Formats: sequence, structure tokens, C-alpha cells
Amino acid sequence: MSNPTRMCIKCRNRLLQCELIRLQYINSKLIKFSGFGRSFYICHTCKESKNISDILLRVCKIDKKYKDQINQELKELLIYG
Repeated sequence: MSNPTRMCIKCRNRLLQCELIRLQYINSKLIKFSGFGRSFYICHTCKESKNISDILLRVCKIDKKYKDQINQELKELLIYG
């Protein structure tokens, strides 16, 4: 059985699903995928990108005033997983 490919929300490259980080935005919080609901993928190259928070704000339909909060949540997810 082949592994499905998914697209990174920033660079739009298609990679194997197992090579991407799967996140979702639920209840005003950025979290790792919980197993249900809508989610999105970020590749390991783009996770360190300077403007990844701008992309997350757009994808999650979040007001720009929460940019610092999203940056902090993303850092915590990537460090502590």
C-alpha cells in the first residue's frame, strides 16, 4: 500500500504524508492533529520560515492581532511536540 501525498500550506510542494507535520486549529488554539476535523500540513523546511505565522493566520482565518500567540504556539509544538 502506498503512502498518500499531501501539500505543505506554505511552499505548496507535495510530499509523502509521513514527511509532513500535521496541525489543526481548534478552540482558538494551534495543536497537533487530534484525529478528527480539518487539518493542514507544514513541511520541515517551511516550519522554520520567517513568515509561516502569516500563512497560518490566513489558513486558520485568525485575526492578525493573534500573530504573536500563533508564533508561540507553533514554537511550543515544534519543540515539545
